[in-house]
Amino acid sequence: MKQRRWYINQEGNGTEDVNRLLQAALNTTAGGFYLVNFENVTLCKLALASTMYDSLMPFNYSLGRLNKATGGSIDLTNPTHRISLLQWLNDWGCRHLSEDQHDVASNSILNWYQVKILCDAT
Repeated sequence: MKQRRWYINQEGNGTEDVNRLLQAALNTTAGGFYLVNFENVTLCKLALASTMYDSLMPFNYSLGRLNKATGGSIDLTNPTHRISLLQWLNDWGCRHLSEDQHDVASNSILNWYQVKILCDAT
């Protein structure tokens, strides 16, 4: 059986596996190379690494803020919901929707949605 591995720039075992999982997740786009043998990864280690990663990254906070602002259901006819959606997209890295263009983007989303609703109704 062929072993699946991620290549990493340090080695270790035991509790270091969790650190390597986290480092691999954080460094995959930065060219980091860590060696992780997936056959040694347990559900417990993966859960711990995921929790550590979540605590270091702002993504869930941003999603929580969007859900709080929209009540968990986005209404594209509501301008506050559209602005919250655009802020969430910016938080997730959608930089082409710059904050100074949120009003224009919000109106474009509303226009698109209204046309879509009209098309769906016919």
